[in-house]
Amino acid sequence: MDVIGLVQCGAQKKATAAPAKDLYNSSLFKKSKSFVESKCDKWFILSAKYGLLLPEQVVEPYNETLKSYSVKERAIWAESVFEDISKHINSGDKIIFLAGNCYRQFLIPKLQAMGIQIEVPMKGLRIGEQLHYLDVQNQRNNYGK
Repeated sequence: MDVIGLVQCGAQKKATAAPAKDLYNSSLFKKSKSFVESKCDKWFILSAKYGLLLPEQVVEPYNETLKSYSVKERAIWAESVFEDISKHINSGDKIIFLAGNCYRQFLIPKLQAMGIQIEVPMKGLRIGEQLHYLDVQNQRNNYGK
């Protein structure tokens, strides 16, 4: 069983193309990246524009969010992401979502139907609470090294 992290992209980005893991520079993204790098066997970024991104995949900066998508557009986006992630996961794997509801809503039922365990540790937390949660978790991870 693999543990896979899915991290939501962020609005704050570098001005030039970069590997996806380095493109986003908000505190939430950086702390989420530290979390999944220490807790997960592999991880990916959920991008409104590009769909599923591998951390090393070089992409151009953009200004797009799923929050501006219609319900139908989000469902189509999720179908595309599901097709891509299906190549990297197996039944019995666990996915940890560090992503908002817009990014999870249509993906979770498809993943569960495939036999994937789902964890959403920050569900319902406001941004400050999410940052605090990640700080605590990342400190714990650093002590264990």
